[in-house]
Amino acid sequence: MKIIISENQLGLIRRMSEVERLIDPIMDDVYSYLQGSNPSPLEKRLYRVFESTIAMKLANELANKTKLIGDEKVTLRNQLQRYITNEYYTKIRDYFNDRLERTITESNYEKHSNLIYKMWDDGMDFYEISDLTGLSIEQIIFLLKDKEIHIDCGLAYNLVGLLYRTNLVNKKYSFENISANIEFSWDGFGGYTTFVYHDPSYKLVGFSTPYWNSDCETPVDGSYFEDKESDEYYDSYDNQGLTTSYTPQSFESISELVDFLNNDYPKLLIEPIEKLLKYYKDRI
Repeated sequence: MKIIISENQLGLIRRMSEVERLIDPIMDDVYSYLQGSNPSPLEKRLYRVFESTIAMKLANELANKTKLIGDEKVTLRNQLQRYITNEYYTKIRDYFNDRLERTITESNYEKHSNLIYKMWDDGMDFYEISDLTGLSIEQIIFLLKDKEIHIDCGLAYNLVGLLYRTNLVNKKYSFENISANIEFSWDGFGGYTTFVYHDPSYKLVGFSTPYWNSDCETPVDGSYFEDKESDEYYDSYDNQGLTTSYTPQSFESISELVDFLNNDYPKLLIEPIEKLLKYYKDRI
């Protein structure tokens, strides 16, 4: 059986890929247009207007790219409009609902964040806020992390222990310029940070707690050393009085402290770790 395809049907088929390519930016444009100067999400009652405007705008744009005129152009435009409405119904609906849900979620986050910040500003600590709201310490830190909070060395010490309970702080760091990595963990009983350093030749375990005892410094001590080539080891805590060369005196947000712990802090440990490696190598 011979199938005859009209010029308009052929034109529709040719433009299916164009619909797929253009529909995302068209949805963005139409949504912004209907919002006007109001940044709030569109009300649900406007969905049909949103849907029909997308179909009409996209169909017109594609029809205008052809050389068709008169009734043939109108027919192609109408075919495109029906095709978009029928075939992209789910995509358009999901886009509309996603914008609505995302805005509600962002709005709720900001509302909760402001409430927790007011509690903090009124003098409540993390545990008091947690008892009152039922939120975990990790949730409270997340809500406060971008707020303006002056953090001195005493508060920084308290926050370091709390931050290591969250996913905001990296527990493992690999150095780019040397073949080495370092892993961190927080000892909640002792209130200190431990590290395990590895390079191709040595393993070093020790302590490196930023703002230890609420002081504005980071002491670095070793407790176990292992030479991987000879299998010799030294298992003893030694306090050499080493510190990192720099520890910030303050921060203006929890995010700033997080950034320090994730980036500068591991790099600052290399110098005292190298001194500890030399110290332990001389003892085995």
